Amino acid sequence: MASRIMTPLYQSHYPVGWIRDIGTVAGRYLPAVYRQYMLTLCGAKQSTWDMQAANANL
Repeated sequence: MASRIMTPLYQSHYPVGWIRDIGTVAGRYLPAVYRQYMLTLCGAKQSTWDMQAANANL
C-alpha cells in the first residue's frame, strides 16, 4: 500500500518530486517521523502497521 502511494513521488516523469523533497527534509526534524525513517532503514520495521518495531532500540 505504501509503495503504491509513494511510487509517483519517486518517478521522474511525475511533476511532484518537490513534495518528496520538502517532506523528506521536514521529516528529518520531526522526532516521530525521523524514528520511522530509521526503523524502516535498519529493517526493524517490516510493514506500515508493525507495532513490534516501536520497542526497537535505535
